[in-house]
Amino acid sequence: MGYFDLHRHTEFSSFDGFGKSSELAIIAKNLGQTALGISDHGNTHGLVKHWQECLKNDIKPILGVESYFMPKYQEKHRGWHLCMFAKNIAGYENLNRVQTLGDARKYYNPIILFDDIAENHDGLIISTACVGSFWGDAVKHKRTDAAVRLLSMFKELLGDDFYVEIQPYTISVNGLQEYVNTTMERIAKELGIRCILTSDSHRGLRDDFPSYLKLHEIAGHDLEDITKTYKHRYMPSESEIIQRYVKMHGNKVLAEEYVENIGILEASVDKDILGQLSLGMPEFDKEKSSKELLRSMAVKGLKEKGKWNEEYKARLKCEMEIIEYHGFSDYFLMVRDYTTYAKTHGIAVGPGRGSACNCLVSWAVGVTDVDPIKFGLDYHRFIRKDKKKMPDIDLDFQTSRREEVIEYLVGKYKDNSAQIVSYGLYKPDNLINDLAKVCGLNSTGDIPDEIKQDRKQKIDEIKQYLHQFTNDQAGTIDTETLFKNKKTADYNSNYDDIITHYTKLFRKVRYVGTHAAGVAVVSSNILQYSALKTKDDKGRNKRYIAYDLVDAESINIMKFDILGLNTMESLSQLRELSGNPPDVDVMLSDDEIWNRFRIGDTDGIFQLESPTAKAILQSIKPDNFDDLSACSSINRPGPLSLKTHEKYAENKEKAKQGLITFDGPYTRFLKDTYGTMIYQEQVQLIATEVGGMKWEDADKIIKLGSGGAKTTAAIQYQKQLKAYEEEFCKNAKKFGIGREEGGHLFNEFFNYSFNKGHSTGYSLISLEEMWHKVHHPLEFWTVKIKNAGREDQVRTFLERAVVDGCVILLPNVNYSKFYSIRYIEGEPGLQQGYRGIKNVGDKASEYISEERQKNGPFHSIEEFTERCKSRCVTSRVISALLENGALDFDKKNYIQRVKQYNRTLYMKALNSRGNN
Repeated sequence: MGYFDLHRHTEFSSFDGFGKSSELAIIAKNLGQTALGISDHGNTHGLVKHWQECLKNDIKPILGVESYFMPKYQEKHRGWHLCMFAKNIAGYENLNRVQTLGDARKYYNPIILFDDIAENHDGLIISTACVGSFWGDAVKHKRTDAAVRLLSMFKELLGDDFYVEIQPYTISVNGLQEYVNTTMERIAKELGIRCILTSDSHRGLRDDFPSYLKLHEIAGHDLEDITKTYKHRYMPSESEIIQRYVKMHGNKVLAEEYVENIGILEASVDKDILGQLSLGMPEFDKEKSSKELLRSMAVKGLKEKGKWNEEYKARLKCEMEIIEYHGFSDYFLMVRDYTTYAKTHGIAVGPGRGSACNCLVSWAVGVTDVDPIKFGLDYHRFIRKDKKKMPDIDLDFQTSRREEVIEYLVGKYKDNSAQIVSYGLYKPDNLINDLAKVCGLNSTGDIPDEIKQDRKQKIDEIKQYLHQFTNDQAGTIDTETLFKNKKTADYNSNYDDIITHYTKLFRKVRYVGTHAAGVAVVSSNILQYSALKTKDDKGRNKRYIAYDLVDAESINIMKFDILGLNTMESLSQLRELSGNPPDVDVMLSDDEIWNRFRIGDTDGIFQLESPTAKAILQSIKPDNFDDLSACSSINRPGPLSLKTHEKYAENKEKAKQGLITFDGPYTRFLKDTYGTMIYQEQVQLIATEVGGMKWEDADKIIKLGSGGAKTTAAIQYQKQLKAYEEEFCKNAKKFGIGREEGGHLFNEFFNYSFNKGHSTGYSLISLEEMWHKVHHPLEFWTVKIKNAGREDQVRTFLERAVVDGCVILLPNVNYSKFYSIRYIEGEPGLQQGYRGIKNVGDKASEYISEERQKNGPFHSIEEFTERCKSRCVTSRVISALLENGALDFDKKNYIQRVKQYNRTLYMKALNSRGNN
């Protein structure tokens, strides 16, 4: 007949819906259903995933929402339930519009009005929802006339696209559902409105009910009521829902008629609504050709950089042809625009990250600071004619001012843009923490400390146990092995099936948050693509689409990542104190910089501070940028486990002695890394140039590469990989590479590889930081200590600063509350701030500073205590200041103490280095 589950909740019905779209679509398919609905509480977050999973299983996706409705606005009213579904692309846009209007008057949930629907009803299908609807409430309170009036209004507005839901399940109040069903059936018949059977399902499988209850228990809901009301709210088959109705109302003919009606509803809905959303971006300049504008900017940029020669002209021509072929000129212009805005407003921008560094156009127009030809970066990693996916130019901005760039972008494109949400998923540790509270392991509240400690230890033990079977990155659990283990049975027996619940809830949505960096921009009104949520952020209303970055990209929403990097904050401060660094070529030829890298003197240097990074540097002994970039790339678990750094260092030494060359058919691509395969770009070039493979297949291969072994994903594609290997080896024969050598080389692709463009961009940051450290050590260490996040890091940095010739001045209430540069007896020193003294908090620091600025410096302890009488400057604060010498007003004594303090720091630094 055509029954399908229309009124259905997913994991996006927060702590009330259970099940991911991928699971639910398979359940529906197994039940023989040809369509599947989604109607989460007051939100559309799940629509994209629902659409994707339904199409993957050859099921028609019905996109909807169970909204919170009022006929007319009532202040501080949470509204009644009402289901809305999109019939076509116009209906989807109107669904978004109505939801957005509702969010603007949110009271706990978005509140939509009849007028909202009346003004935006084209392409909408509406159904009456559950007993929590206006009609259910009206019937319950014997206000049938009100129910009739509103049903008539909707019937007149929507015609046959308005349905009355009949739900055959028993709820907690005896007889209520039956009474509502019977009354609504009678009114619907009188008004000529079709009735449909719906299940209002909140989970997929009957057997998931215990875990579903745990979800409610975590949320603090009334389990007795939930048990009575939701026990049968799983996805039923057609025969089961008909049986339910017959059992409740005794009329099989009506049940079959209602099932036929839901088939009529399905037939009226377009199958692939979201697939009709095309990729579009605003015209950057409505008066000028985007192609010509970008091309002229790139040519001008190369000329200004002194690179207008045949090599650069040829590369520019190739890249521009691809950009214009795909119609991406506006995208590049938009990125250049907000990057230029940041730079001209004094906001520090990173040199580039990811494969955007491989693009000459990006460098020519000032988006990145990486010359890809100079650093040997192949653009195929970033953009090609066969790579139809939008290029992804991610940039790092000064963290404290990144929000200004986001506001500029959103403000410029107004109704065409909004920010992006993020989905917070249940991960192993936070899931066990939540389950522990409801499975007999609650370690908080009014219980003895001994029991608390015992429970915390048991929780940690369970976490460690589950980590053995869980691949958090891939989002998988080896349940087969897990449930064969005796420990699983013991944990389940002792702690209310905690392991079973863990496997059911892992990677389910825990919350929907906001993405700090993502901005969505489209060519038309953003509501054509998504409903919007409005959030107040420090007095400013910010708009967010309903989807995360991945979902947004799936429906052709163009997105930008305005990323924050703390190191850019430090660099901004360094440039302000010590000036901008010289040209890259000057830094690259600075012997002292390379001396520091070779000995691993990299405390405070981006990406190279750890003991492992220092050991790699000391092993490889970098004397050029290729070495530096390689050190950064190798400092990761995969290549370290393969001892790549040792092979690199060994081959480098052999090459210097002329014992090894790299001019073979594939080693020529490994020349810059002395025969070691480090970069994804190297894998791609060998695969295509030697193995004769397509670039798109080379892309797939690098995605399958992982640290030290073939990934789970690779194993799943063994047949495809075997075909790739045969193709590679066959073509490699042309270069004199035998089958055995070719197979070995092919398998090396899966050992490990890193993005060379990304490594190049980030290594330029390391290079600049080292320049500041070598030539402006006082400024360097002042900034680093000021921004240090941990006390132990501050102590280490102070010792390193003394070794670099800096004088460290002791904290004093007459000087900076922060770390700063101060002159004493004509010599500069690094002034420690008293704000960093333990027990001297922000409020006390602010009070002392304001008093000093207002009434002048302090001259004695007595004067200080007299002038700083405040609740925040307590005796504890004063004691801390005394113990740290911050209340020393004898200049001669202060200088002596500073000298002794610096001698002590210097000796500690020497001892520390000796021990290392």
